[in-house]
Amino acid sequence: MPKQGSQSVPSGGAKSDDQKGPIQSSEIILARDPAEIEVYRGERVVARQALVKFAVTLSSERDALLHYLTDADEYRAVGGAGWFLMHSRSKTAAQLLETVRSFPEIASVEPNVIMKLMTLPNDPSFPNQWALQNTG
Repeated sequence: MPKQGSQSVPSGGAKSDDQKGPIQSSEIILARDPAEIEVYRGERVVARQALVKFAVTLSSERDALLHYLTDADEYRAVGGAGWFLMHSRSKTAAQLLETVRSFPEIASVEPNVIMKLMTLPNDPSFPNQWALQNTG
């Protein structure tokens, strides 16, 4: 959890145009097993995960409280816009989002929505890029 002086913790302020929402990053853990998927407000999301952006740096007491209430076992920066991935050992995605939203130090919190590719890219060299078409 972020603490005073910890690495890459946002210090608040307005978002720029390129920081409107969570970064969909290859760093974000994807659900590989159906047991790792939940449905939140009609969308498939990665179970027990949330993407969090802080408005201010948490004090060590507030950080400890957030960690305790969310039962977080993983917490790391993702993307480059100040977003963090939080994983809970015991809370569902809905419970995790509700708990995190109760903290006034939080600028935004989102579920880790599972995106599905609807069409293939129109790049004529796409068939030659074997690593981009993962069907399994």
